[in-house]
Amino acid sequence: MQKYRWILIYTFLLSGWPFVLLAQEKDKPPEQPPVPVAVAEVKEELHNSQIKLTGTLHPLRRAFLSVDDSARIKKIFKHEGDFVLQGEMLAKAVNPAQEGSLNIAKIALKQAKIQMELAQRKLDRTKFLMKNQVSSEEKLDDDKTNYLVQQIAVESRNAEINRLSSLVESYSVEAPFDGQIISSAAEVGMWTAPSEVLYQVVNYEVLELKLGVPGRYLGQVLVGSAVEAEVRPSGKKLGGHITSVVNHVEGSTGNFLVVVHVSNPEKTALSGLLAQATIPIGKALKKMLVPRDAIVRRGNNTYVVVVRDGIAQIDPVQVTGNQEELVVVAAKSLKFGEQVVIRGNERIFPGTPVKVNPNIPVQ
Repeated sequence: MQKYRWILIYTFLLSGWPFVLLAQEKDKPPEQPPVPVAVAEVKEELHNSQIKLTGTLHPLRRAFLSVDDSARIKKIFKHEGDFVLQGEMLAKAVNPAQEGSLNIAKIALKQAKIQMELAQRKLDRTKFLMKNQVSSEEKLDDDKTNYLVQQIAVESRNAEINRLSSLVESYSVEAPFDGQIISSAAEVGMWTAPSEVLYQVVNYEVLELKLGVPGRYLGQVLVGSAVEAEVRPSGKKLGGHITSVVNHVEGSTGNFLVVVHVSNPEKTALSGLLAQATIPIGKALKKMLVPRDAIVRRGNNTYVVVVRDGIAQIDPVQVTGNQEELVVVAAKSLKFGEQVVIRGNERIFPGTPVKVNPNIPVQ
């Protein structure tokens, strides 16, 4: 009886084994399909240490205009606050003595032209008589010489008029460049001396910013470095560059002078306003940038999901700075140019197959 029981058990085990194998094959989970994700490239950018300093903006181009000699203001064309173009006349001044000399020279020119015309007629008459053998060669030479003398007299009078006209025109005040009149002292009828400033004109296209930089940074501020200036209180940001560095620390302040030229393409009137400039210090170093959406935080851990050969991998990172929609990170294994997941990274684990799909909606 006992022998028969073992046979049944053995038969049951043999007959049941294939079914066990089939059940195991049937219960095995299928392969996971790739998870759709959106990615962005890890960017490289040069980065300097920076300091922020505040200074006052002044127009780079500024002109103080006056006349060349004592003169009386005859007419005013432009006033304080007006915008002017290069070469545009702002005021007209006269010097009675110079104008009198010019008028005399013009009268003398008319007389010289009359004498030259008479000399021309005599010469033409003598030439006609010579053809009829009525006049002599000596008479012809005298008339030619007289005509040349009168011609030289006319040229001399013209030169004198040009000289005097130039002097008279020098009393006209003209704009040396495009800009705005920010001050005017000219009044019709007033007498002005050569040293007296009548107009002050400025151009706003380029502004100058002079900054006192702490002496510990001497030798670390480089000419040509890009600078960003934020105008206070508007917050308007302008780009510029360092044009000069005075490598001398003032004992009274402990600072050295740095001059920055700031571009102002809209020609906004910013003269006299404060601006905070971001000054780069030392040589530029490479920094790694990823989109803010690529950062995943779990507890005290911060990481990004990197796509390598279609497989998601987790790379720990340390966020060291912010730059608008990007963050600066430090990482051991992450490389410039690699792709990090910016949408869909919350549901991914290491080793998950992924498929790039830029049309994934934002969760």
